[in-house]
Amino acid sequence: MASPVRELLRLARSRLPSPHAPLKVSVPIGLGPCLHRRSPPDSPLWTHDTAPECTKEVTVETRRTIPATATPGFAVERNARLTVNTALVLLILFAIQIATVIIGVRTHLSLHVVIGLILVPPLLIKISAVSWRFLQYYRHNEEYRRRGAPPPLLRLLGPVLVVVTLVLVGTGVAQFLAPNEFNGPRGAIYDAHVASFVIWVPLVLTHVVRHAKDVRRLARRDLRRVTREAVPGATVRQAIVLTGLAAGLALALSLVGHVHTYLNVPLTPPALSR
Repeated sequence: MASPVRELLRLARSRLPSPHAPLKVSVPIGLGPCLHRRSPPDSPLWTHDTAPECTKEVTVETRRTIPATATPGFAVERNARLTVNTALVLLILFAIQIATVIIGVRTHLSLHVVIGLILVPPLLIKISAVSWRFLQYYRHNEEYRRRGAPPPLLRLLGPVLVVVTLVLVGTGVAQFLAPNEFNGPRGAIYDAHVASFVIWVPLVLTHVVRHAKDVRRLARRDLRRVTREAVPGATVRQAIVLTGLAAGLALALSLVGHVHTYLNVPLTPPALSR
C-alpha cells in the first residue's frame, strides 16, 4: 500500500491553497478485511474499504513554493506597500512644508520651494498607486474585490483630497515660476494657493488619522527580512520611491535659483499700485 499512499500525499500537496498551509487527509491503513478483491476487467484489482477503522487522518506539511502570480493577495499587498512607502515620504515632506508656513514662508522661501518641488514626483507616484487600486476594484478584479473597498468616508474623502492637493501644489509651483502673472505674487494664484491650503489641512489630517493603522502595519514590512521576502518586489518598490525622490531633488535644484527672482518681484504690480 506504500505506492497508493505516496500518490495520495502527492495529490494532496498539489492542491494546497497556500505555500505553507497544512492539509488533513485520510489515508488507508491495515490489510486483510480492509481489502476487497474485484473481478476483471474492473480496475484496480483491489479496493480499500473507507470505513473509519480502515483509514487514518494525517496532516500533510509542505514547503512547496507557489509562483507569486498564482498566489492570491500579492498584487494587492504590493500596491498597499508601495502606497504606504510613498505616503511616509510625503508625510515627512509635507510636515516640513507646514513648519515653513508656521515660522514664515518668505523668510524660509528657499526651503519651502525645494521641499515643494521634491514632493511632486512622490505625490504623483502615490496618486498613481491609489488610482490603480481604485481602477482594479471597479473593474471587478478578484483580488482587489476580495480585499474590499475603503470605508465610505474615505471613499468620499479620497478624490476630494487628490483634487485639493493637486491645486495646492500646482498653484504653488505656478506662483513661483510666473510671479508676474495673474496680478502678481498676491494675485489670484496666491489666493487659490492659500485657500487650497486651508481646505487641505483638515482633509489630510483626517486622511492620516484614518490610515494610521495601515501605515503602522505596513511601514516596516519592506525593511524587515522575513516580511520583505514574503511579498516579491520589495527592491522594485523601494527603487520607485527613491527614483521619485531623486527626480524631485533634480527638479528642485534646477529651479531653486528662481527664488531670488521671485523675492525681487513687487508684491503689488505697478499697474495696480497707481
